[in-house]
Parts: sequence; C-alpha cells; structure tokens
Amino acid sequence: MALTSELTLIRNQSLLAFDLDDDRVRPIAQRLDAVTSALQETVLRSRMQPIGNLFGRFPRVVRDLARQLGKQVELRLVGRDVELDKTILEQLSDPLTHLVRNSVDHGIEPPDERVAGGKPAVGRITLSAAHEEGRIRIEIRDDGRGLDPRAIRDKALAMRLKTEAELDRMSDRELSMLILVPGFSTARAVSDVSGRGVGMDVVKTNIEHLEGTLTIESRPGGGTAMVLRMPLTLAIIPCLIVTEGGERYAVPQRDLEEAVCLHPRLAGRIERAFDTEVYRLRGQLLPIVRLGDVLRRRRPPGPGAEGEAEPRGEREGGTGEAQPISYVLVLRSASRRFGLVVDEVRGTEEVVVKPMHPAIKPIGIFSGATIMGDGRVALIVDVAGIVERARPGFGPGEGAVAEASGDRGASEAAQLQRVLLFEHGPHEQFALPLLQIRRVEMVDLDRVERVGEHEYVTVDGLSMRLLRLDRMMGVSAPPPGESGAGRVPLILPKFVAQPMAILATRIVDTESLAVGLQSHPEHDRGVLGSAIVRGRMTLFVDIYRLSARLSGEPASPPSTGPGRGGRPRRLLLLDDTPFFLEVVRRYLSEGGHEVETATNGLDGLARLSAGPPFDLIVSDIEMPVMDGWEFAREVRRRGVPTPMLALTSLSGAAHEAKARECGFDDFEVKLDHDRLVRKVAALLAGREAGA
Repeated sequence: MALTSELTLIRNQSLLAFDLDDDRVRPIAQRLDAVTSALQETVLRSRMQPIGNLFGRFPRVVRDLARQLGKQVELRLVGRDVELDKTILEQLSDPLTHLVRNSVDHGIEPPDERVAGGKPAVGRITLSAAHEEGRIRIEIRDDGRGLDPRAIRDKALAMRLKTEAELDRMSDRELSMLILVPGFSTARAVSDVSGRGVGMDVVKTNIEHLEGTLTIESRPGGGTAMVLRMPLTLAIIPCLIVTEGGERYAVPQRDLEEAVCLHPRLAGRIERAFDTEVYRLRGQLLPIVRLGDVLRRRRPPGPGAEGEAEPRGEREGGTGEAQPISYVLVLRSASRRFGLVVDEVRGTEEVVVKPMHPAIKPIGIFSGATIMGDGRVALIVDVAGIVERARPGFGPGEGAVAEASGDRGASEAAQLQRVLLFEHGPHEQFALPLLQIRRVEMVDLDRVERVGEHEYVTVDGLSMRLLRLDRMMGVSAPPPGESGAGRVPLILPKFVAQPMAILATRIVDTESLAVGLQSHPEHDRGVLGSAIVRGRMTLFVDIYRLSARLSGEPASPPSTGPGRGGRPRRLLLLDDTPFFLEVVRRYLSEGGHEVETATNGLDGLARLSAGPPFDLIVSDIEMPVMDGWEFAREVRRRGVPTPMLALTSLSGAAHEAKARECGFDDFEVKLDHDRLVRKVAALLAGREAGA
C-alpha cells in the first residue's frame, strides 16, 4: 500500500512534467495514468474485508459479560457484508470492544429494573454498519437507561471541567460528549468493568487517529447510540483541488454536489438574509461560508448588515475595479447543504492522504494533508469541521434557507426531483435524474478507441463503452466539429450492467422539476417519456433500456409468471412524485404484474380496503398527507400480512432499521432496475412459499 501511494504521487508529478501536447509523450502519460489507477484499485480492493470478521467476536463478549453482571442481553448484528480497509478494521477492534462492553455494563439495566420500567426483561444491543455519504457508519445502540445529563453536569462541576454558567448553556448532547474527557466517570463504584475513568478518552483518540469521528446520541430512559463514522480507506481519495489566498486545498469529492462559477457578469451575486450570506441557486437560498473567512477566523456578517455582499476585491480593501471570478462549492454534511466560496477551482485529483501534525489537528477544519505533484503540501478540508466552525444559517431538514413562495406549497415541493439537462445534437434536449448519475467527466475525444464497431473511452483506469444517442435512439447527430475531437462532457451513469459513458455536446444545467411524463413513440428505443422543460420538449433517457441494448441483452425482463390460480400478481405502488411513480410502475408492469398506484399513505390504505388483496406493496417513504413510515405502521396495525418493500432515495443503516421497525420487509434505492426486479421476485417467492 505504501509503494502504491508513492507511485500515485510520482504519477501526479509526471503528469505535470510531461508535455501532453507532444503526440509521442501523451500516450505514455495516459498509459502510466491507467496502469497506476488499475494497480491502486486492485491493491485497495485486495485490502477490503467484510466487517463481519470483526463483528463475529462480539456475541461471546456480550454473553460472558451479561452472565457476569446478572443481566439478560440480546445482540443483533446488521451489515456484516460492509467492507472496510484491513488497517482500519484491525485498529477498530479495541475501541468497538470497549463500546460494546460499556453498553452492557452502563446501558442495559438489570432485568427487575427493566420490568419495573415497562421494558422487556431482555435488553437489546444493535451493532450495525452501513455506507453513508462515502464513509462507513458504525453504530452501537442499546435500549437501556441512557445517559443522565444532570449526573454528568454535577460530575463535570465537581471536576472543575466547566464553570456553572458554561454548563447551563450546554445542550444535553454537548453534556453527553463530556464523558469522553480523560478521567471522567459517573459510576458510583469501581469494578473490573467500569468506574476507573479510563477508556472513553482512549476510544476517542484511537478513532480520531484513524481519521474517524465519534458522536453520542442518548435519551434518558430511551437508550444510547455511539456512532462512529470511518473512512473507507486511509490511503487514496478523489478530491477537488481549489485555491484560497494563493494556497491550495483539497476538498473530498464525497462531500461535493456541484461547483458554481460566480462570474461577475453572468451569475447572481451573493446576498444577505438576516445574519447569513446566501446565494440564490435554482429557486433556493443556499447558506454561504467563505473559506478565506474561516481560515482567518472572521465572523460572518452581523445582523445589522444590509443589502448585497460586496465583491471580494472591495471586501479585502481593493479598488473594486475588476471583480475576480470566484466559485461556490455546493457541499453536503450530515444531510445539510451549504456553499463554500473559494478563489479558484484547479481540477480533480486522486490524493494520497498523509496524517495531520498534532499541532494542526485541534484546529478542526482539516482532516489530513497531501503532497501535490510539484512537491508542495496541500491540506485536506474537513467539511464537517467547516460547518462546526462557521455555523451557517441552516434551515430545517435540507439545510438551505427556504425561499418564501406563495405559489409553491409543501406538497408540490415534496414532488420535485433534480435532473440534469443536456444536449447531444442540435435539435433535442435530454434529461436524466441526478439519482442515476455517478458524475460528469470532461474528456478529450482523441482518447476514444475503437474495437470493431464499438467505441471505448478510459476513465479512472476503467474502459467504458461510449454511447452516442443518435446511433441508439434515432435523434439528431452532433455537428461534425463537436463530436470528433476536443473536450466534451461524458455522463457516467449508475445502476448499469456494464460501465458506459453517454456522450453529450453541452451540459445545460440541473433543474428541480415536478412534472408527469408523457408517453413517447421512441419508448422502446430508450426514452422513458417527454415533458416541457424551460419551454422545450425534453426527452427523459431510459438508462436501463439503453444499457440493455448496448450489451445485447433483452430490453424487457422475462416475466416472473402468474401467481397462484393463474392470475397476474397484484402489486400496490405508492409514490407522490409523478415521474418516479410512472418509471417504477413501468418497470414492474414489464415483469408481467398488475400494478395499482396511489399517491400517499391514505390513498394506499383506501385501495387496500377497496379491492382484492395485493401480493406485494411497494411504497415510497417521503410523501405528503401520510408518509411511508406511518403507512407501514397502520398496515401492520390492521393485521395485513402482505410483504412490503420500501423504495426510497433515503439511504443509511438508520433509515433501513426504521423501515423494518415500522413493518417493511425489505429496503431498496429508487431507480436501480435490476435490484428492484430481484427484490420484488424474492418477496413474491417468499410469500408463496410461506402460503
């Protein structure tokens, strides 16, 4: 791994040193880049191990400790197949063991105390792992007594960790984090298991040493959750290289949604809303943080500020004659969005992560460092640390400041979906949901290679089939000068059977839409339907059908056959978004099923009561009137045994666990056609086997 990291650095340096305009040098540089990327990917993949190898030791730990303490504890393991770098996995053993032992000792009450409190005599500890926003989330959750904020406050006051006034201003969550202070313990007696005040501070130090974070969620009487967020690997991560004040910084791409150029003549200016700078981005006001202000520890504009924010040249004491172009990076941290203003975007690069010096780590806004191709050091930005330091004006939920609008209600906002608008030829405009896009890559078409009649392009060391829409769908072809050479955008989709890249001649924009699809005569050739977007007829691309045609597979899946009695299986589909409702209905109907639709939970309950029983229920989670959580609870309260599949854009172990708790039998992400078809077939087969 160390040699691969060094090779990556040499690759980056070589790309700077080579004259890529030289026809003799460019193929060598491209080959070096491809081989290095392939070697790096292979080494990383060989080091990944399932976290179940670590989880497997905890049932015995819990069983032995519960017997020693006279308690009854059940351990539930979730996400055994989630893979993690071998180095991180090995060093997580001791911290996780300590946290699990703490849950048994401090969290779970004795059986008589639990029964007296109205709980089952057997306590439950859930140890789960899942992917979350490019990291691994590990959670140790118990249903025990929880942390006592008052006891923690009294102990902190006795230890003189904080003054009484400071403790009064702290929230319960902030008080809970005090248990991570060295020497802190609320245990009344010292035993072999607890009470010595050592352990939690060591756990926190070890986790931070692995570039991870530890947070505590607790409710008195309702249990405690210790949440670890760990990187997938400590070695190499893709980053966006930016500059601020002449210095370069690396922003991890896992936290990045998009970058917006603030050209003084073309883009809207940054405004002020109360005490927060905001940028108007497609109908929403995005809270703004200036990286330069964070680095200089400046405070955000105060509530007395009025009007629009000054151009950076004027803010820094310049003449204001020439306003420099700056950029807004739209970032997401813990499901909150904000914009980070930087001076310049240099491009993307895979960087080798180096540990932070102990003197810099307490600053909290950097997660590591890297050596750039020219030998200089660049710091890697910690997006969560930026949020904590700057505290931009997040609104509820999404985090963007909601724009007051009299003609758009909450129900309409819930039906919006974000799509990418692009062009391929001179006549048509196309759209693709962002949920189905991995990323957009600018590529020089001189790199396209031909194998027989097929075209391939190499991205990140991986060969991908190049898809030209005019050859697949009968639409207009790009002008000769735009498709044969030069740099063009390639759209790299997700949820496809083989790697592919869609050629575009121009990226128009991203748009939030609330439209229903109209049928289109080109349906069988890769068009889901059409809609009017920005005054133009727009064709919505069917990624599944295009991928199937590209690989030579049947465009429609084979029917799963009729159910018992020879009748088609009846499915109930719930979704408030017309686009998703139509797409998923089409996918399910192609499998030979009879699909009935509903737009919210109340509508779904009415359809359950009105007709013959359904064989399967597929439901969205986020819906108006009655959401998917409450719908599932009500279905189970009524004693309906029909299998239920949660189909949603939400992800993470917490959402999946809540879905199962509410009554869903399984959980799947929207618009992944192949996984959806397999899940539906498995649930229907399980229902018939049980019958």
